[in-house]
Amino acid sequence: MIPNSLRVRLLGAAVVIIVLAVQFAGLVVLILFERNVISLVHNELDSALDQLAASFSLDGEGMPSLKHELPDVRFRQRFAGRYWQLSVDDRPVLRSASLGDGALQVKAPADANSWRQPVPGPDKQRLYASIRRIIPQQAASEHKATVYLLVVAMDVAEIGTLDTLNSQLRINIFIALGLLALILIAAAWAQVSLGLHPLEILRTGVENIRVGNARRLSDDVPIEVQPLVTESNRLLEAQEKAIDAARARAGDLAHGLKTALTVLAMVAEKLRQRHEHDLAGEMQQQLIVLNAHVERELTRTRIAANSTVKQRTIVKPLAERLLRTMERLPRGDRLSWRLDCALDFAAPVEEVDLAEILGNLLDNARKWARTEVTITAWSVAGDVQLAIGDDGPGVSESDRDLVMRRGARLDESVPGSGLGLSITRAAVEAYGGKMALEGSSAGGLRVLLRFPGNQGG
Repeated sequence: MIPNSLRVRLLGAAVVIIVLAVQFAGLVVLILFERNVISLVHNELDSALDQLAASFSLDGEGMPSLKHELPDVRFRQRFAGRYWQLSVDDRPVLRSASLGDGALQVKAPADANSWRQPVPGPDKQRLYASIRRIIPQQAASEHKATVYLLVVAMDVAEIGTLDTLNSQLRINIFIALGLLALILIAAAWAQVSLGLHPLEILRTGVENIRVGNARRLSDDVPIEVQPLVTESNRLLEAQEKAIDAARARAGDLAHGLKTALTVLAMVAEKLRQRHEHDLAGEMQQQLIVLNAHVERELTRTRIAANSTVKQRTIVKPLAERLLRTMERLPRGDRLSWRLDCALDFAAPVEEVDLAEILGNLLDNARKWARTEVTITAWSVAGDVQLAIGDDGPGVSESDRDLVMRRGARLDESVPGSGLGLSITRAAVEAYGGKMALEGSSAGGLRVLLRFPGNQGG
């Protein structure tokens, strides 16, 4: 099975093509070399035959002779591997000194004027010979039917030496072509990596959009990838418009419901004025629950729309604005508000949702704190953590699960619906985060938020 990877597929195809091409090139080179070797042997033998034919003559008695010897000294050295012979009717009449007392046994075909064939040689040598029939002009003019055979031969061992050279050349060629194949494979790997780099840029761009570091893909890509980038950016733009429209519809729904709930609250107040306290109290309690339920569901709807493309919000400026708001609320000006957060620390939460989360927790701390409220932000292993602590009475460990439930209240003397922590936890979990209640170092309650994220402070 081929791995589902463009890089592996492209590189694998390149390797197969390179290996086949290198093998084919090596085979072609060896074939050409062998042909050249054979051509050189034929040229050498034919050249010697031409020289013999040029120096051939008949004396006055019709006996053949050579005007001069061949220049190659191996024809004059005994068994040196180069031989020539002049025959008349298969009877040797002249021969090279290299043959000694031996003779070359040649089988002459009836219909050929020149040919090549292997022949046995002296000293158990195997020879390869080039043979030519000649009829001297003098003999032809005298109407004689005498045919002379000129034979030039060389030791096949020399061709074998060329075969050895060919074998060595074969090894050298395949070593060189093997190195060339490695270079070409490395070049193919570099080409594949360079060619797929735009896809890595797209992956990084999509990741940046996912974690909230960017809103659009970069246009700095090759023209082949540009249409994909353009369509992706158009999709992101359409998605943002859909999210804005959903948020607007959620706001309209919230406004319409709150108006109806306000009217019902006025009806409950009139019932109370008519001394129908039980009915008025029950209606008011249900209105509080209904209002909190609407707020929670609208928050979930808005967060679900925002979670498609993650946002990043710088925490410190938002927290400072919320603290200034808290200071203007009842008891807020009597508390000490402390913020411990780096300037560039960011949370992977949309700004409106983070403001609602922190706002609910700060408002809850404002109601219960004695002297101070603290906000701390830091990162652990890439995760974003926020903590809101106070020095109030706190919540016992046994009651912490209870106060996280909808409508649960430990102290009825403090205004509230008992739904703030429940709604806040739902908002945190909608972003994949977790919310936990702990005891603060000042003795009060500490609310710890943890969001998965790729950045810290």
